[in-house]
Amino acid sequence: MKHLLLIVIASGLWACAASPARQHFLLQAQSPGAWQSATPVTRVVGVGPVKVADYLTRPTLTVQNADGSLWSPARMMWAEPLQAGIARVIALNLTGQHADTGFTLFPWRRDQAPSISVRLDMHDLSRRDQQLWLSASWSLWTVDQPAPVIQQHFYRSTPLDRDNQAVPRALSALLQQLSDEIAPHLANATPSPAK
Repeated sequence: MKHLLLIVIASGLWACAASPARQHFLLQAQSPGAWQSATPVTRVVGVGPVKVADYLTRPTLTVQNADGSLWSPARMMWAEPLQAGIARVIALNLTGQHADTGFTLFPWRRDQAPSISVRLDMHDLSRRDQQLWLSASWSLWTVDQPAPVIQQHFYRSTPLDRDNQAVPRALSALLQQLSDEIAPHLANATPSPAK
């Protein structure tokens, strides 16, 4: 009986040691380090809320395949919730293009709500033909308007490598393209002066 118990314990320990370790991944800002400069901040813009399709809220990297199935390896994890990572990277990318603008992430306190905000909806993240495709929409809001100043759909792809970091790297590149699309509109957005 003691031998059987020792065999069971030993095999359990071996199974734990043999299982592959989890890898954690972060999205990366792509912009050069303009936001590291000492430029004074003259306005604050909010980023968020960021919404993602329900199937993308998993802690594992998840991508829809061309046949509608999901690719979601159990050992490949996001190091932060995807919504938070997207908001962080968009803010950093935009800071790289607007060094005089400070960015705050949603949720913010009601009494500290920014006068301008960028809202994002990520509808789909899929891979096909060795490309990662992002379908999203974004809108620019000012506090004095009941509707967005501008609202656009974003549908782009980028090459997808075959290594473990391919999805986070490709999604980071797509978020840079999205930031590049938002940036010129942000430069022209100003709330109406207070009466």
